[in-house]
Amino acid sequence: MILIMEYAERGDLSKELARRRKARQKFSNAEVWQLVLQILNGLRFLHKQNIVHRDVKSLNVFITADHNYKLGDFGVSREVPAEKNVLMQSFYGTPLYLSPEIINGTGYTQSTDLWSFGVLLYEVLHEGRMPFSGPNLKSVTQSVLTGRYAPLENKRREFQHVLQQVVQSWYNTIASY
Repeated sequence: MILIMEYAERGDLSKELARRRKARQKFSNAEVWQLVLQILNGLRFLHKQNIVHRDVKSLNVFITADHNYKLGDFGVSREVPAEKNVLMQSFYGTPLYLSPEIINGTGYTQSTDLWSFGVLLYEVLHEGRMPFSGPNLKSVTQSVLTGRYAPLENKRREFQHVLQQVVQSWYNTIASY
């Protein structure tokens, strides 16, 4: 398979977060909603093709000159098995974005991308801070498994509902297996 992508003049979202943090400039609500819609549309397209990205993170979101967001780096993406109720088992992804099912090794589907998207959204709303952190990998994974994260600041409360929906969607998907 050959994948051709357009050039992203503004670099990746991680670089943009660092630039804005240094300048003390937050994403506007309109910019956040644009990112949410564009990345979720990209994930929807992938998932309809039975593909799991498996590494949704700010380094893999690219920004074009006209401020559009593109999901990229499909190096660890995989096709979901055609049989229903077959879960993927391989361990891929970036630790700070890993879903609980990958950490537990219980198998996963496209829902793992939604979890990582929720982490990405939190990162954007908190100017680059991650929801799950700790001094080592074990404490980070424990933080993920408990699902505890600092609430959003008052100015970002409208997005708290979106984050809660991402987490709830993950729990609903996993509960069905």
